[in-house]
Amino acid sequence: MFSRQLTFILTSFLLLISLVATTASAASDLYQAKVLVRSTAEQDEGMREGFIKVLQKVSGQEDIANKPGIAEAVNTPDMYIVQFGFESTGETTLSSDGLEVPAKQMVMQFDKKAIERLLKDHNVSVWQPTERPNTLVWLIQSASGVRTQLGESDNQHPLLQALTKESKQKAMPLLWPLLDLEDAAALDEVDMWGLYADTIRSASQRYNPGAILAARVYAEDEQTYSGRWLLLGDNTQKSKSFSKLSAEDLAAMGVKLAANYYTADLQDTPDENKPLENAEQSTGANTTTIGQLPSSTESNNDAALTTENDGSSTGSTLPVPTATSHDVRLAVDGVEGIDAFANINQLLKNLTEVKAVHLVKVSGAMVVFDIDLKDNRSKEKLVARLNREARLNMLPPQAGADRFVQYQWVGQ
Repeated sequence: MFSRQLTFILTSFLLLISLVATTASAASDLYQAKVLVRSTAEQDEGMREGFIKVLQKVSGQEDIANKPGIAEAVNTPDMYIVQFGFESTGETTLSSDGLEVPAKQMVMQFDKKAIERLLKDHNVSVWQPTERPNTLVWLIQSASGVRTQLGESDNQHPLLQALTKESKQKAMPLLWPLLDLEDAAALDEVDMWGLYADTIRSASQRYNPGAILAARVYAEDEQTYSGRWLLLGDNTQKSKSFSKLSAEDLAAMGVKLAANYYTADLQDTPDENKPLENAEQSTGANTTTIGQLPSSTESNNDAALTTENDGSSTGSTLPVPTATSHDVRLAVDGVEGIDAFANINQLLKNLTEVKAVHLVKVSGAMVVFDIDLKDNRSKEKLVARLNREARLNMLPPQAGADRFVQYQWVGQ
């Protein structure tokens, strides 16, 4: 008993130290920017790029440089710089002649008061360092058929390195799970892969994060990934799928998702992070809808699902149908855009096991179909066929749903 209490105290102490250190680091780096340049001739462009990076960090808004008034200030970054210099790096870049040359790093320190005054004059709030708590990141990757959870000890993994770099650029501290026995007992591989929000929230309590980012990632190859991000905050749940992104782009998407959550009440734009009870009203970028479906697609409205929740279309909250006159109900997550819908719809209709396909409902990025099978064809044969389809990845089955199957769309 004493040993468990001691472990809890030590863990809490270490997490407190990490929080203080990362918050202090975020405050000191907030008005500093570093940009790789090929020569001093690129100084002016380097200043502009560095100024935009600082404005993004301070405001938490990716498009801050496009706002009227601020866009004009971006063209005169030297008015806001108090110090700059050049550092050598171990990296190389291509010169204007196409030759490989050593890359220099331009280090800039900007005037805190001048930038805050600029933002205030244009009705943009400052995202203060004290408003930047640690964001806990849970990651599970599937590569060559093997699923692996990634945590604090995997800091050399390309995904963790990309996330760490992106979070530092945005001054948004991240926290990684220990993946010790306590984490393993609280969040197993099945729940993590299914992105089950309630279980992830429960497993995260020991870390006391400001928000939670979770992702299931399919390694398409050594450099590209597909999958889904899930953001969990106070009374907020958002998800966004991605396809064939680099580690850097994947990291940028996740960090932006969290930054939008923290700065939602600072921005003068509608809050994309709606509370769960209003999730179906959200029209933000993170709840992309399919759009106008082809009129020839058959809809089975009497079998439609009774609940629609765009904020968690990951398979964990989709209701299990209580009755259907069809052989199989199939839910496909990650179907974002009319082209993706057309591809999955055509794929199903072309299967030799399928007699007819009926659209049941579109809920955010989740599309639900009822399927009639040909004579002497079983659900198992259909599932075996779908499992061989490279553009689909099967999600964990729901208990008690004998005729209900779920997949993640990872195709184009």
